[in-house]
Amino acid sequence: MDQYDDDFFDENIEKINHLSARVLIAGNIVPLALFIFTKLGIFRLPPQLLFIAQCILVFASLIQFSLLKVISNSKFKSSNPFLYRKIQNFSKYYTPIIVNIIVGFLATQAHIGVYISWSFVVFLSCLYYDIKLTRVMCFIGYLILVGAQYIKSGNRFVEGITEGNSHLFDFIAFTAGYTIEWIFVYLIATLITKRSHKTLQVAIKQNQNLKENQLAFMKFIPTMLKKHEIITGCHVEHTVQYVEMICNEMRRQNMYEDELTDENIRLFSAAANLHDIGKIYIPDHILNKPGRYTPQEYEMMQEHPSRGKEIIEAMPVIEEGKFNKIALDMAYCHHEKWDGTGYPRKIAGKDIPLCARIMAVADVTDALLSFRPYKDPMDIDKAMSILIEGKGTQFEPCIVDAAITLKPLILALSQEFRTNETEQIEKEMAFREKERESLLKGRTINDFQQKEIEHNA
Repeated sequence: MDQYDDDFFDENIEKINHLSARVLIAGNIVPLALFIFTKLGIFRLPPQLLFIAQCILVFASLIQFSLLKVISNSKFKSSNPFLYRKIQNFSKYYTPIIVNIIVGFLATQAHIGVYISWSFVVFLSCLYYDIKLTRVMCFIGYLILVGAQYIKSGNRFVEGITEGNSHLFDFIAFTAGYTIEWIFVYLIATLITKRSHKTLQVAIKQNQNLKENQLAFMKFIPTMLKKHEIITGCHVEHTVQYVEMICNEMRRQNMYEDELTDENIRLFSAAANLHDIGKIYIPDHILNKPGRYTPQEYEMMQEHPSRGKEIIEAMPVIEEGKFNKIALDMAYCHHEKWDGTGYPRKIAGKDIPLCARIMAVADVTDALLSFRPYKDPMDIDKAMSILIEGKGTQFEPCIVDAAITLKPLILALSQEFRTNETEQIEKEMAFREKERESLLKGRTINDFQQKEIEHNA
């Protein structure tokens, strides 16, 4: 199995363990019900037997409940993955075995017919999609019932109600019936488990391929943006890596552990590809302006979060809509500020989605450390000091703390970006300068060039 299969089946084990625990807890009413039926004369069962069965069920339920309480803690799951998996695997065997023991315990009585109802445990084990577990439960159930039948036949012989005229004959007769039932149940249960497991593996693989293709397409966005405007395209590529780094560092420092799961970090970094998608609406002469913006130009630049939201709202559903929500929040809210003075909605604090709060720090970090038409890259110390100044006003403090911790890595990454992209950016800026000169001088193409355009069109 690959990692995606492991993740699915691990999650399924957890869910079925909780279901099995509820079955075990619900089973506590069985001895009580049998006691009531005995008092009503429907069954003839010794009260001490029912008391022992009740004690076993209560004790077993408490153990299972305690185990599930421990492993349901997300902090325990992330900090002790090996132990977490061991407990989950123990639990998936624990409940079926306890139920098998209770069934076998009751089946020793001469006046209780268990019949094929024992197979409930086997079919419950099928829900784990684990062929080994299904086989083990089949054999354990069979052995327990054969042992119970031997004791039951002895009790029936004492009471004179045996099949034939001997304890052994009675035992063989009933065991033969159980064996036929068992073969039938074994074949059906193993077939169901095998086919279900195989079918799920194929479906998981197909679904994962679709998810990977969808998210891989997100990586095409920066490339597309580069063709429109290289600085924005490079910036988006940078922030994808900064977001992932900051998320992992925050989790390492035990910040937002419930939200910063492996899956969410993957989606956050993928969604960062779309955070500036709204800039495709902004004219080139504003995006690449070498000087300060006019109030009108700045107002136009502030439109890009809303424009990005519009684009993402029209995007097909990815990851059952979870990715779409994260991408929309990130694009629409990454210019909001912790103190509520940002744009476009002026929301504050934790009203700003976590993904956008992280994106805000990554966004500014790259903007400070990268070339812009109106400035040269800032040195790392100055950039970090600006982030620190923004703690509690522009940024959530703990996110800045994570970024500061990453200073050496951010410095190395920013220098690598600069080395790899300087030549491309210089060429792009030279082209943009020629474009501006052409517009300013009002030059037009000659007749020969016009004819060539018309011919090629």
